[in-house]
Amino acid sequence: MVLGEGDLQASLMFVGEAPGAFEDALGKPFVGDAGRILNTIFSKVGIDRKSVYITNTCKCRPPQNRTPSYDEISTCVENYLKQEISLVKPAVIVPLGNTAYQGLSCLYKKLPLVDKISSCIGKIILVDDLYVVTAFHPAFFLRQRDPKYKWQMFDAVKKAFILSNALSGKDEFINKVLRMFEGKILNIEVKSPQKRFISSEK
Repeated sequence: MVLGEGDLQASLMFVGEAPGAFEDALGKPFVGDAGRILNTIFSKVGIDRKSVYITNTCKCRPPQNRTPSYDEISTCVENYLKQEISLVKPAVIVPLGNTAYQGLSCLYKKLPLVDKISSCIGKIILVDDLYVVTAFHPAFFLRQRDPKYKWQMFDAVKKAFILSNALSGKDEFINKVLRMFEGKILNIEVKSPQKRFISSEK
C-alpha cells in the first residue's frame, strides 16, 4: 500500500491513479518515470514538491498494472482519499488523468460528466468550497510527444499553483489574481450521475 506524502497543511493537492512498480517497491507516490516528469513540471512552474501533497486515488497497484475498476476506485476513495482530503484541507486539487477525476467525482457529485478528460484539462471548476483543476497524468507523456499537450499540462499546473497561492494568502496580489481568473471558473450547481466512465485517454 502506498499512501500520500507531502505537506499536511498544503493548499495544493495532486491526485494520481495508482502506484506503479517503482512506487509499490519504495512505498512512495510518483517516484518512477511518471514521477520524474511530474518533478520536471514542478520545477518549471516553481513548485517545491515538499510544499504540496501528492497521493493516488487507489493505494495499491492493480494486477498487471491495469486501470482500476470503478468499484476499486470508489472503495479506495471512501476509505482513504476522502480522509486525506479532510486531513489536508487543500484549497485546490489537481486530478491527474481519468482515474483521479473519476475518484473525485465519487466524493463531489457536482463534478461534470465528461467523455474525454482532454475536454476539461486546465479548466477551473468550483465545487462547494473546493477548486478542481484537471491535468493529464504524467504517464501520458511517456507515449504522447505532441508539444501542445505538454503546454496544456504546464498551463493547468501553473493555474492551480497560482490559484492555491492566492487562496491561501501566500500571494500579496490576491485580489488581482482572483480577478485574473474571474469569468473562467465553472461554478457547478447541477448534480451529475454517480457512476461515470470516461475514455481510457490519460
